[in-house]
Amino acid sequence: MKVRLQAALDEVHVKFEAQKNIREWTWMMQKGELKTNDVIRVEVNDDGTVSLYDFTLPSKGGMKRLDMPQEDVEPWIMESISMLRIAETNDLVPELGFKVSDTLYYILNREGEMR
Repeated sequence: MKVRLQAALDEVHVKFEAQKNIREWTWMMQKGELKTNDVIRVEVNDDGTVSLYDFTLPSKGGMKRLDMPQEDVEPWIMESISMLRIAETNDLVPELGFKVSDTLYYILNREGEMR
């Protein structure tokens, strides 16, 4: 029972930290410190496919694409999560995103950026 309680508390903490990061992003967007207000939730599924959810702030009607093979996902999305994989859980990289877990990421939409 103690182990389950600790696991539940850890999960609540992770969700709280993720919400804190999203609030920080929202504040940065309102101040004009970030070029976009488009946020995408990226989930890497157990079978290696990727599910994308548009969390645009505020929502523009959103994108929802489920179970996409990684080779069909836009390269900038895969690059973003590759960079975030080395970050600590919930460490906000302001112009990139943050990792909730090894399979769940929130990233800023960088579509169309010049390299």
